[in-house]
Amino acid sequence: KKGKIMQQLINRIKFGDALINNPNIFSDTAKKAAETINEKTSDTQMRRFYNEVLVFHTKLSQSKEKEAEFKKLMPFIYMIKAKVAYAKGRGKVCDNYSSLLNHCIDQSKDLNSFEHCKLFLEAVLAYSKKKK
Repeated sequence: KKGKIMQQLINRIKFGDALINNPNIFSDTAKKAAETINEKTSDTQMRRFYNEVLVFHTKLSQSKEKEAEFKKLMPFIYMIKAKVAYAKGRGKVCDNYSSLLNHCIDQSKDLNSFEHCKLFLEAVLAYSKKKK
């Protein structure tokens, strides 16, 4: 059941200009996403992947040529998907978290959408703390 709920949520999570169609993305949508992530995915694991996104975000915010820097960092940002697949294979994260993180990374097509990705993962992490 949680997998079906997560798939419905993923279909609604759109970053960039499409964000205007889901004004509750960082509140209600993030809260529901956090609720579908099971105990197998610890706060530590979610924090780990959020921190990876945050490192790239920080590099971009300090760069003078943000667009060029984003293009250089994109392969490394997308490598987060490989890392979450490894964590999933080792039983450290659940299917729902893996699907969510992959979708968020896939939505990160430019600086604006990557900013939204960071904010969304931050909100999911915050809501996951609340449920414990």
